[in-house]
Amino acid sequence: MKEVLILTGVKEASVLKKLQQDFYPEVTYWAGDSSNKLSEFVLFAEGYEKEGIYICENFG
Repeated sequence: MKEVLILTGVKEASVLKKLQQDFYPEVTYWAGDSSNKLSEFVLFAEGYEKEGIYICENFG
């Protein structure tokens, strides 16, 4: 199981589109423009400030 946090920007939009179009049953993804907003739902999201893609795998 993998959780993917996507803080959206121009580069990240293509990855988000790919995740939405294809089927990845082992991936849970969260996307937004602010880690502060996402941290209400995703505890590990707090503190990420820079646009990018962050992957949490095996609770690590």
